[in-house]
Amino acid sequence: MINQSNGNFQLPVGNAEAFKEMTNLEPDLLQCLIRGPKDGLTNSVQALSMQSVSPIEPRTPKAKLDMIWKNHDEWVDLMCHLLWIRSPAVEFTLQGARDRYRQFFDLLASNPTVSLAPTPDIELVWLTHQLSPSSFGMFSKNSVGRLVEHNVVPHDHDHQQALISTEQAFRARFGAGYRRCLCWDCQNLQRLAEKSWFDNKDTRQLVQKSMREVAYYRAVERARRNYWNMEFQLSRSII
Repeated sequence: MINQSNGNFQLPVGNAEAFKEMTNLEPDLLQCLIRGPKDGLTNSVQALSMQSVSPIEPRTPKAKLDMIWKNHDEWVDLMCHLLWIRSPAVEFTLQGARDRYRQFFDLLASNPTVSLAPTPDIELVWLTHQLSPSSFGMFSKNSVGRLVEHNVVPHDHDHQQALISTEQAFRARFGAGYRRCLCWDCQNLQRLAEKSWFDNKDTRQLVQKSMREVAYYRAVERARRNYWNMEFQLSRSII
């Protein structure tokens, strides 16, 4: 369950115990690594350790693992910065992301030799889908004919070139732009514009309505964060 006051996720005790019994893995790997194993390495920690050591090229896997962790940290920071979960247009943004995710896999199937790169909204759906391996595997094989592996990659020169290639392929196939602004203002205005497409509403009215809604949601988020900070400071003073 997600704590609405601070955003923390905690698996219910019964579910956590069932997961550990069925998989013999720690349900919360981060906490396992922080507190350290009680009786040697758990299977979860052993799995990470084996990925970091290779008898043939001992340095490469460890460096790759460090890069993956670093890139995932940057990815989490990006998601926290965009904060779609608090946006007034969250349903619109996520539904659009799901549609574009399917289109992206269509591009993968029709451009097998071209290096393609997802945008943040597509990547969010992709990473989330991977949490359901059976469903993702079936979708990937049905869409592309193979299991498409994915890792969060650094935004280097190669990544920028892949984005340009993807944008060209996307426009050629779907007749629309690939990259789009994903901030609250743009997403909410686009949501209202599509919702009111046949209402012949004045553009200025839509813009003003969107600005009011976004301002309200930002005020709510500021209040939530202020309360969270006050609660944190209070807990520290008690300790």
